[in-house]
Amino acid sequence: AWCTDVSSVPPGSWEPLQGLNTLVLDMLRDRAHPTHMTFDEAVSAADSLAPSRTFFIHMSHDSTHQ
Repeated sequence: AWCTDVSSVPPGSWEPLQGLNTLVLDMLRDRAHPTHMTFDEAVSAADSLAPSRTFFIHMSHDSTHQ
């Protein structure tokens, strides 16, 4: 599933997203933004949805990553 440019997962969308093979989530920065998930929100969503693998994208330039 491709879930980018989102700030949350609506309640009705959690069940269809459970246990996917691949989840792509937006993870903009560590502070709140009106239309993007924070690092903590994205990691929490990925943990709750338990996909086989997760890719975090749309990180801002002030983020460090590997």
